[in-house]
Amino acid sequence: MQSLYSILRSSSSNRLARVSANVLVPNIGTADPDLELILRMPFIMLCWGIFTIAHAWTRSYGMLVALRLMIGLFEAGFYPTACFYLSTFYTRYDLAIRIGIFYGMYAVAGAFSAAIAYGIFQINGALYGWQYLFIIGRPLLCMMVNW
Repeated sequence: MQSLYSILRSSSSNRLARVSANVLVPNIGTADPDLELILRMPFIMLCWGIFTIAHAWTRSYGMLVALRLMIGLFEAGFYPTACFYLSTFYTRYDLAIRIGIFYGMYAVAGAFSAAIAYGIFQINGALYGWQYLFIIGRPLLCMMVNW
């Protein structure tokens, strides 16, 4: 029987995810490749957050494109890694429910982030509202996720 990780690796739609999860993230040095992939997840999330925070200081179109490409590389590695991580301790039947719940939380997160973004856009200061959104919202997210 194939593991979820081998299925994700063989899927042609996840080639970009394989690049970011397996090439850009440095090897941690464990003998177990499954453990190594699980330990890469905080690194992927931290880099994703750092490049998102950098949007606040974007001054040109080229810089914006470069940041979006880097975010895409690290974001693409997150979902397959999270699915693999869940597959390490849930049975096959429970895994489908857990991944469904995990995927459904995107809608809940979107609702809460919209409310938080509205509050941050009410700040009047030296910067634009969208800059405050990247400066305030993303560091908090990076700290909570990697804690």
